[in-house]
Amino acid sequence: MSVNGYELKIKNGVDEQVTTNERCMMKTVRVPKFLHELFGKKSTFVEVSLTLTFALLSTLLILIGTYAEWRGFQVYQIIILFILAIDINGGVIANFTFSTNNQYKQSAKARIIFIAIHVQPLILAIVLQEYFYIQ
Repeated sequence: MSVNGYELKIKNGVDEQVTTNERCMMKTVRVPKFLHELFGKKSTFVEVSLTLTFALLSTLLILIGTYAEWRGFQVYQIIILFILAIDINGGVIANFTFSTNNQYKQSAKARIIFIAIHVQPLILAIVLQEYFYIQ
């Protein structure tokens, strides 16, 4: 039932107003198969949007804040650093979403495999080996 641009729904005997924006935010989206490990099979528009926004903004803030540390890197090193930072930052926030947690509740084996294939520290060490000082 719609009244003055709001949809009314009854939940536990209580009328609640749901705006079009709220419906859009709660909308379930199908996730492409190659992103199931990050978002699960189904996610909400809000979870996907927040995860991608956090990944991008946190990566930009970190890289801007650490520019002096990597300004002398080769172009390929900067590209790899940017990709790995987005991957790591996106993974951090995705692990807090219901859709990602539901994905791994369905398969403990998938969770173990996913954790095992995380080789970002090794890639960083190889790409940035001249910047690691081990004594």
